[in-house]
Amino acid sequence: MVQAVLLLALTIPGCASTQLDGPRNCPVWLNVRQDSQFGKGESGLDKASESVVSFAEGLIGLEETLARSCVEGSNLLWRVVARDDEAFAVTLDYRSNRVNAVVEDSLVTDISIG
Repeated sequence: MVQAVLLLALTIPGCASTQLDGPRNCPVWLNVRQDSQFGKGESGLDKASESVVSFAEGLIGLEETLARSCVEGSNLLWRVVARDDEAFAVTLDYRSNRVNAVVEDSLVTDISIG
């Protein structure tokens, strides 16, 4: 009976992807709680921020829609700061849970945090 329920859950679209596994098709995944606060340690980055940086670097080369889905599925903020050689006006406030992306021809070519 348990095997049948598990098999059914895996065949229903959307059920195989869970908050613990990350969004479907994300090659990189970080599970950040929505209420997390990223503080600063002695080096300027705490472990959570280092995890965000590492996660974000893995987004380079992905299609924009997939990268955005991975970021938002990780409870982080997504912002495109430039697209196809056009830079956008952005705020200068630093947010350690915000991923800034440069997009060229629908692919993420550069990433920063803040």
